[in-house]
Amino acid sequence: MGEKQRGTWRVEFSSKAPPSALSRKEKSTTMECILSYLQQLERLHSVALRPLTYLVKYCKVDPIKRQSSRKVYNKHCKINIEDSLKPHHLKAALEDSFGCLLSSETMNKLQTLAGWTEKTVIDEITYIVIAALLERMLCDEIKEPNLMKINRRHEIEVADFSKLKIKLQDVKISENLKNLLQFIALQ
Repeated sequence: MGEKQRGTWRVEFSSKAPPSALSRKEKSTTMECILSYLQQLERLHSVALRPLTYLVKYCKVDPIKRQSSRKVYNKHCKINIEDSLKPHHLKAALEDSFGCLLSSETMNKLQTLAGWTEKTVIDEITYIVIAALLERMLCDEIKEPNLMKINRRHEIEVADFSKLKIKLQDVKISENLKNLLQFIALQ
């Protein structure tokens, strides 16, 4: 039967017999546990997964770029005498990372895609993925062939995001997350 363990559900059959040898009642109870688990997952992910949460959890940044972003993040935390960056300090840190001034239009687009608010705590990992998203945005705007070769997408990313519209057809996610995923898919 279903048994709760460390915040997830583990489904076990109540006898050592293979599933085909289970009684009708045992099969029914096991299937109820499975369906209940799937419904819980659907509810959790449709409510909890925001764009920034998605980026922090699933965005894998190249180690060299991660180290570079980490240095700038730590520098700006020291400048502001804080343990983390406040969203209103983010623009200065990103301009330092990329060595250019960022327009308010670019920052608004970045904020819309990533979905942070003034209450969001920008920790090191969050800063790194926001910087990676900004890099993707800037590369898209420049469209310089040599830069495109350097920043080409990994094969796994290409596979994951191919036919995204079809994959998202029956999935209930926020419009903000859908916009982020579509942006990533088009890059």
